[in-house]
Amino acid sequence: MSDYECRKCGKCCKQFNLPVKNEDELKERFKEYFGFQLKTCKIKVIFEGECEFLVGNKCSKYEERPEMCKNFICKRYLKTNVPDGSLYKKRCRTCQNVRSFQKGTDRDLQSVCGNCWIW
Repeated sequence: MSDYECRKCGKCCKQFNLPVKNEDELKERFKEYFGFQLKTCKIKVIFEGECEFLVGNKCSKYEERPEMCKNFICKRYLKTNVPDGSLYKKRCRTCQNVRSFQKGTDRDLQSVCGNCWIW
């Protein structure tokens, strides 16, 4: 049984997170543009648009879709019958990897996996 119920909203085909490979270069460009540098930062690149294969909020290439699409987990429609304390999978908002979370914990509420949790 899946922890998620797809309601065909199409969000998975309208927002794409891109891992940043060269943070130092982006930090330098930030400094050049704004005139100061950040002591700490987390760089996240998000593209908002619509996939060319999205037709009526359905993927027209569903069987051949890319790996990033297969791994997408929508946290918008987490089934409400997942009881507190249960493990389920969702995407970490920091590293963007799909991880196991324990429902109701601080990490779950913040959507930050154990590898990224620093508090």
